[in-house]
Amino acid sequence: NTEISTVAPDINNSYVAPSGPSTDIKDSIITIDGYNYQLPCTVSEFTKNGWMIESMTEEYINADSWTLSAFEKDGEKFFCEIKNFTDDTIYTANGMVTMIDAYDDYSKTVEIVFPGNIALTGNASEFVALYGGYENYMCDKDDEYETLCYSVTVYLDESEDESIFIWLDCDYATGEILEYQYEYCD
Repeated sequence: NTEISTVAPDINNSYVAPSGPSTDIKDSIITIDGYNYQLPCTVSEFTKNGWMIESMTEEYINADSWTLSAFEKDGEKFFCEIKNFTDDTIYTANGMVTMIDAYDDYSKTVEIVFPGNIALTGNASEFVALYGGYENYMCDKDDEYETLCYSVTVYLDESEDESIFIWLDCDYATGEILEYQYEYCD
Protein backbone atom coordinates (compact mmCIF):
# COMPACT_ATOMS: atom_id res chain seq x y z
CA ASN A 1 0.00 0.00 0.00
CA THR A 2 2.99 2.30 -0.37
CA GLU A 3 2.55 5.11 -2.86
CA ILE A 4 4.93 4.79 -5.80
CA SER A 5 6.57 7.94 -7.04
CA THR A 6 5.99 8.87 -10.66
CA VAL A 7 9.32 10.71 -10.67
CA ALA A 8 12.22 8.82 -12.25
CA PRO A 9 14.99 7.78 -9.80
CA ASP A 10 18.13 9.94 -9.54
CA ILE A 11 20.18 7.25 -11.33
CA ASN A 12 18.25 8.08 -14.51
CA ASN A 13 19.67 11.61 -14.45
CA SER A 14 23.20 10.22 -14.81
CA TYR A 15 22.47 8.67 -18.22
CA VAL A 16 24.13 10.43 -21.14
CA ALA A 17 23.30 9.18 -24.61
CA PRO A 18 26.39 8.28 -26.64
CA SER A 19 27.32 10.63 -29.44
CA GLY A 20 28.08 7.86 -31.90
CA PRO A 21 28.02 4.12 -32.54
CA SER A 22 30.21 1.58 -30.80
CA THR A 23 33.95 2.07 -31.06
CA ASP A 24 35.00 -0.56 -28.51
CA ILE A 25 33.70 -4.05 -27.77
CA LYS A 26 33.43 -3.07 -24.10
CA ASP A 27 31.55 0.23 -24.50
CA SER A 28 28.03 -1.32 -24.31
CA ILE A 29 26.74 0.92 -27.11
CA ILE A 30 24.05 -0.69 -29.23
CA THR A 31 22.68 1.07 -32.32
CA ILE A 32 19.01 0.39 -33.01
CA ASP A 33 17.29 1.96 -35.99
CA GLY A 34 19.97 4.66 -36.20
CA TYR A 35 19.88 5.63 -32.48
CA ASN A 36 22.72 4.82 -30.07
CA TYR A 37 22.01 3.44 -26.60
CA GLN A 38 24.61 2.66 -23.94
CA LEU A 39 23.59 0.00 -21.42
CA PRO A 40 22.40 0.48 -18.77
CA CYS A 41 20.05 2.92 -20.48
CA THR A 42 16.85 4.60 -19.34
CA VAL A 43 13.60 3.20 -20.70
CA SER A 44 12.71 6.80 -21.63
CA GLU A 45 15.56 6.88 -24.20
CA PHE A 46 13.80 4.12 -26.13
CA THR A 47 10.30 5.56 -25.76
CA LYS A 48 11.38 9.04 -26.92
CA ASN A 49 12.63 7.35 -30.13
CA GLY A 50 9.21 5.79 -30.78
CA TRP A 51 9.59 2.39 -29.10
CA MET A 52 6.73 1.25 -26.87
CA ILE A 53 7.04 -1.15 -23.95
CA GLU A 54 5.16 -4.37 -24.65
CA SER A 55 1.65 -4.14 -23.19
CA MET A 56 1.99 -7.34 -21.11
CA THR A 57 4.91 -5.87 -19.10
CA GLU A 58 4.56 -5.57 -15.34
CA GLU A 59 3.65 -2.00 -14.34
CA TYR A 60 6.08 -1.95 -11.39
CA ILE A 61 9.54 -3.27 -10.55
CA ASN A 62 10.29 -4.05 -6.92
CA ALA A 63 13.40 -2.69 -5.19
CA ASP A 64 16.71 -4.04 -6.54
CA SER A 65 14.86 -6.27 -8.97
CA TRP A 66 14.17 -6.57 -12.71
CA THR A 67 11.54 -7.63 -15.22
CA LEU A 68 11.64 -9.00 -18.76
CA SER A 69 9.85 -7.07 -21.46
CA ALA A 70 10.04 -6.07 -25.11
CA PHE A 71 10.03 -2.87 -27.13
CA GLU A 72 7.80 -2.66 -30.19
CA LYS A 73 7.53 -0.20 -33.09
CA ASP A 74 6.08 -0.49 -36.59
CA GLY A 75 5.78 -4.29 -36.36
CA GLU A 76 9.39 -4.68 -35.18
CA LYS A 77 10.27 -6.06 -31.76
CA PHE A 78 13.26 -6.81 -29.56
CA PHE A 79 13.33 -8.13 -26.03
CA CYS A 80 14.93 -6.53 -22.99
CA GLU A 81 15.54 -6.72 -19.29
CA ILE A 82 14.55 -3.64 -17.29
CA LYS A 83 16.18 -3.20 -13.91
CA ASN A 84 15.40 -1.16 -10.81
CA PHE A 85 18.72 -0.09 -9.23
CA THR A 86 16.98 1.60 -6.27
CA ASP A 87 15.72 0.51 -2.84
CA ASP A 88 12.15 1.53 -3.71
CA THR A 89 9.48 0.07 -5.98
CA ILE A 90 9.33 2.06 -9.23
CA TYR A 91 7.24 2.19 -12.37
CA THR A 92 8.76 0.03 -15.11
CA ALA A 93 8.81 3.11 -17.35
CA ASN A 94 11.37 4.59 -14.91
CA GLY A 95 13.69 1.58 -15.01
CA MET A 96 17.02 1.01 -16.75
CA VAL A 97 17.46 -1.35 -19.71
CA THR A 98 20.36 -3.71 -18.97
CA MET A 99 19.88 -6.37 -21.66
CA ILE A 100 18.90 -6.43 -25.33
CA ASP A 101 17.87 -9.73 -26.92
CA ALA A 102 17.13 -9.54 -30.66
CA TYR A 103 15.85 -12.35 -32.90
CA ASP A 104 15.92 -12.24 -36.67
CA ASP A 105 12.25 -13.41 -36.63
CA TYR A 106 11.08 -10.24 -34.82
CA SER A 107 13.54 -7.65 -36.10
CA LYS A 108 13.27 -8.06 -39.85
CA THR A 109 13.82 -4.53 -41.11
CA VAL A 110 15.14 -2.54 -38.15
CA GLU A 111 18.93 -2.42 -38.07
CA ILE A 112 20.47 -3.52 -34.76
CA VAL A 113 24.26 -3.26 -34.39
CA PHE A 114 26.04 -4.50 -31.28
CA PRO A 115 29.47 -3.46 -29.94
CA GLY A 116 32.30 -4.45 -32.24
CA ASN A 117 30.10 -3.53 -35.23
CA ILE A 118 28.31 -6.90 -35.27
CA ALA A 119 24.84 -6.55 -36.75
CA LEU A 120 21.94 -8.87 -36.04
CA THR A 121 22.16 -9.67 -39.76
CA GLY A 122 25.85 -10.57 -39.34
CA ASN A 123 27.76 -13.83 -39.20
CA ALA A 124 29.23 -15.88 -36.32
CA SER A 125 32.70 -15.49 -37.84
CA GLU A 126 32.62 -11.78 -36.86
CA PHE A 127 31.84 -12.73 -33.26
CA VAL A 128 34.58 -15.38 -33.18
CA ALA A 129 37.14 -12.89 -34.51
CA LEU A 130 36.34 -10.39 -31.72
CA TYR A 131 35.66 -12.64 -28.75
CA GLY A 132 37.27 -16.01 -29.57
CA GLY A 133 40.39 -15.22 -27.54
CA TYR A 134 38.59 -14.63 -24.24
CA GLU A 135 39.21 -17.24 -21.54
CA ASN A 136 35.54 -18.10 -21.01
CA TYR A 137 34.52 -18.02 -24.70
CA MET A 138 32.39 -21.07 -25.56
CA CYS A 139 30.78 -22.59 -28.62
CA ASP A 140 28.27 -25.43 -28.33
CA LYS A 141 26.54 -27.31 -31.11
CA ASP A 142 22.78 -27.86 -30.79
CA ASP A 143 22.01 -30.85 -33.02
CA GLU A 144 18.27 -30.69 -32.39
CA TYR A 145 17.91 -27.17 -33.81
CA GLU A 146 21.00 -27.33 -36.06
CA THR A 147 22.49 -24.21 -34.52
CA LEU A 148 25.73 -23.14 -32.91
CA CYS A 149 25.46 -21.32 -29.58
CA TYR A 150 28.29 -18.93 -28.70
CA SER A 151 28.77 -17.22 -25.35
CA VAL A 152 31.36 -15.10 -23.56
CA THR A 153 31.65 -12.95 -20.45
CA VAL A 154 33.78 -9.82 -20.82
CA TYR A 155 34.86 -8.18 -17.56
CA LEU A 156 34.88 -4.39 -17.56
CA ASP A 157 37.12 -3.95 -14.51
CA GLU A 158 39.85 -5.90 -12.72
CA SER A 159 37.64 -6.59 -9.71
CA GLU A 160 35.16 -8.32 -12.06
CA ASP A 161 32.28 -6.38 -10.49
CA GLU A 162 30.97 -5.26 -13.87
CA SER A 163 30.77 -7.42 -16.96
CA ILE A 164 29.03 -8.00 -20.24
CA PHE A 165 27.49 -11.36 -21.04
CA ILE A 166 26.94 -12.12 -24.72
CA TRP A 167 25.09 -15.07 -26.17
CA LEU A 168 24.47 -15.86 -29.86
CA ASP A 169 22.49 -18.51 -31.66
CA CYS A 170 23.64 -19.04 -35.25
CA ASP A 171 22.67 -21.22 -38.18
CA TYR A 172 24.92 -24.27 -38.14
CA ALA A 173 25.47 -24.41 -41.91
CA THR A 174 25.85 -20.71 -42.77
CA GLY A 175 26.89 -19.04 -39.50
CA GLU A 176 24.06 -16.49 -39.92
CA ILE A 177 23.13 -14.89 -36.58
CA LEU A 178 19.58 -15.84 -35.57
CA GLU A 179 19.58 -14.36 -32.06
CA TYR A 180 21.95 -11.97 -30.29
CA GLN A 181 21.71 -11.29 -26.55
CA TYR A 182 23.86 -8.59 -24.96
CA GLU A 183 23.63 -7.98 -21.20
CA TYR A 184 25.33 -5.49 -18.89
CA CYS A 185 25.83 -7.07 -15.44
CA ASP A 186 26.86 -5.40 -12.21
